Amino acid sequence: MAQPSVQIFLRSSDLGLQNPPIIALHPDVRKVDNTTYGDGMTIYWLTMDAVKYPAPDSGDSLRLVDNWQNYITAPAVTMEATQRIESAFSTMELIDSLHQSIVMMETYGTDISKWPAQARQIKAEIDAKWKYIDEVKIQAEAHIAHVPHDLSSDKMWPARPKK
Repeated sequence: MAQPSVQIFLRSSDLGLQNPPIIALHPDVRKVDNTTYGDGMTIYWLTMDAVKYPAPDSGDSLRLVDNWQNYITAPAVTMEATQRIESAFSTMELIDSLHQSIVMMETYGTDISKWPAQARQIKAEIDAKWKYIDEVKIQAEAHIAHVPHDLSSDKMWPARPKK
């Protein structure tokens, strides 16, 4: 049985260290917003096997193990992609967008060029968010094949659509 993942917060500036110190660690049953610990953080979803415990009475903090990059697997990439999609387009927004699209098609027909300008604008905004979902999924597949150094960096993912 697979070990559950934990959300691990690291300073982005510490990623070059062999054993980066862990700023915070949260079980996957408790989703913590990526901005909780401020700017300059990198967030990974890893198993507890990636965590190195300090020696008793050492005063050291939790760190990642020597080969921690090997623990960045498909589930870690999927968790990051899911978080990005949900932060840009909540489940409620997804359902609402489908409903709006159906209502507009029933009202105005399937030829979008004949829709009123406001309805076309709403449809364009909905389509941009669905396009973002597709782009994140494609990028996640690429990241599964070749995990980037800083998986949680916005530079590694498609730009979020404007709200």
